[in-house]
Amino acid sequence: MPFSEAAISGHSPEKRASLRDTRYIKVEPDVLLRVIEAGSGRPIVILPGWSQTADQWTEYVADLSDTNKVTAIDMRGHGASSKPMHGYRISRLAADLQAVLNSEGWDDITLIGHSMGCAIIWSYLELYSSSRIRNLVLVDQPRALVAEPHASTNEDGKAAPMFSAQQALEFIQGLRGLDGVALTSGLLKAMTSDVFPPVAFDQLLAQNLLMPRDLAGRLLYDHVFKDWTDVIRRIDVPTLVIGAQGSIAPWQAMVEIGEMISGSETFIFAANDGGSHFAFLENPKKLLQLIKEFLERN
Repeated sequence: MPFSEAAISGHSPEKRASLRDTRYIKVEPDVLLRVIEAGSGRPIVILPGWSQTADQWTEYVADLSDTNKVTAIDMRGHGASSKPMHGYRISRLAADLQAVLNSEGWDDITLIGHSMGCAIIWSYLELYSSSRIRNLVLVDQPRALVAEPHASTNEDGKAAPMFSAQQALEFIQGLRGLDGVALTSGLLKAMTSDVFPPVAFDQLLAQNLLMPRDLAGRLLYDHVFKDWTDVIRRIDVPTLVIGAQGSIAPWQAMVEIGEMISGSETFIFAANDGGSHFAFLENPKKLLQLIKEFLERN
């Protein structure tokens, strides 16, 4: 099951122990980011999505650490990291990522982002360039979530937004109010498949609620009102793009991103193959295979 000892039970006792250890990296005087990590060698850094946690990626940290130093991060406000009352913008999270890389002295890095984790990567590239980055894995994040007044929608639906501005604002307002937990649960239901086990869903919800809903709403406001098209078109490192037919994010949007990045590779999960927004939880074996094969080629 996700988030449990079973997710790493196939690995050595030493590796399981290392994944249970908690380490914190200071990114500001009053902000510590909790990470889970394992392995040694060239670094792989995993950036979970909005309101998600590093603990959801323990299976990936354990498995990929056979050949690499793998680190998954609880971003500020998320999981067991510090929860200051400031800094809930994508650009600040990108600066936090840069602070982690500087602290550890890492270069030649693979960045894996899921959902909002992709936006953090795009902001990082815009602010700091790709000079330290070897390659990217981008999982299920469209270039824009809310339609801009000047934007157009292609006939194939690639540029279709997920929300109108009004829908996004109403959801964020509710998230920061008394209905925050119920709205979070409803959103996660829409992001998982009908066969996602109830116990796994309860764990997923619990991980999300480690981030106070008010802070989650602040960050979501900044996240959804962004269009990363110009940054994506300038990506100049090998990139694996992952989408899913059963995701709340249109799979065509991920095909579009793949077309924007020269030399990229794109894979779309079928809806009946764990292909939800949380495909990394519903079919980790397949996603791990795709990532490993991509890294071997790049």
